[in-house]
Amino acid sequence: MGNAPEIDANRTRSQKLRRRLVGVFVGVVILAGLAAGALTLAPKLTAEEVASYPSPRGDCRIVVYRTPGLLAMPGQASDAPGRIDLVDNAGKVLKSLEIEMVQLASTPIWTEASVSMKLLFDWKMKPAAGKD
Repeated sequence: MGNAPEIDANRTRSQKLRRRLVGVFVGVVILAGLAAGALTLAPKLTAEEVASYPSPRGDCRIVVYRTPGLLAMPGQASDAPGRIDLVDNAGKVLKSLEIEMVQLASTPIWTEASVSMKLLFDWKMKPAAGKD
């Protein structure tokens, strides 16, 4: 019977240690999730505009963005991945395309019903206001 308080004390210490370890594990998982989210969102938030091509109608434009990488050697800026957006005059993104390298972007070809970029996209557009 003399060992009962000692066994209870060991059990209590074990339970406290277990709770502490679970707390540390949960904290590590939360921090890892936040870090992964930050690494995923950071490039999109820091994308820089490389080129802008207004439509002949003046109602929208094509914007090419470069997504900076964490590491890049000198002269590799055009090798960076990026995004091409079709944006109206209010700033609303109408269409968007992720591209592997910014250097794939070229001058867009505008028609009354579409805009295209060689080997990348051919987007249909709404008719201009006042046109049938």
